[in-house]
Amino acid sequence: PAGDLFWTVDGGATWTPSGDLAGAESVQALLEAADGTVFAGTSPSGDVFASTDGGLTWAATGELAGAEQVYALFQDDAGALWAGTGPDGCLYTSADLGLTWDLVTCLEDAEFIADLHPHNDGLLYAATGPLADVFRSADGGWNWVPSSDLVNATHVNALLTGSDGQLYAGTGFNGNVYRSSGPPTISCSLACTPGSATLPFSLHIEVTMSNLTASHRVMAGRIDLVTAGGNVINSWRRGYTM
Repeated sequence: PAGDLFWTVDGGATWTPSGDLAGAESVQALLEAADGTVFAGTSPSGDVFASTDGGLTWAATGELAGAEQVYALFQDDAGALWAGTGPDGCLYTSADLGLTWDLVTCLEDAEFIADLHPHNDGLLYAATGPLADVFRSADGGWNWVPSSDLVNATHVNALLTGSDGQLYAGTGFNGNVYRSSGPPTISCSLACTPGSATLPFSLHIEVTMSNLTASHRVMAGRIDLVTAGGNVINSWRRGYTM
């Protein structure tokens, strides 16, 4: 429980302790940044430590205000660091390799973020507990929405993109692994009578949705029409149901 970090150079036959991570009782996340700096997320102080000499010495980075556990570390393509934490399921980011950390958001109803995982669909995913929600972000981590339910799971510990392109989630307390079948797909067909831009006219839209689960909600939204001449009719809402 001393928050020690070890390394091996012989495939695990022997292990050597690294330098001290002062105040750490548990090391829960490791990341090697693009510049070779090694970062360690710890608890119970919620510190992220950095080593630039291969683990011989460690220094705490800037404070993650309010964090007590750092469970997940990730570096995006722009070089920014991201940290998933507890006890409030909050996400922090650093644009200066840990000198300072900014609170981005706390994910709804989450008590911890156990993993941060970029998927080849271009989305960033966050594994959380205790409600076993997997959140996804389409803008690199700034805004998040929950994905569909992982039935009977209580928390999500780990995420993986397999060689088949599928997203896998390792969970508790049931010990199940879930596989994502992908987002819902929507196809539309449109028929207008008459075929001119003269109003009023009748409009018929058919929408087919597949790959839905019980947690997907179908909601009526905005319909924008564009005439043949390029004129946009915004927020045309009357006379349709879904």
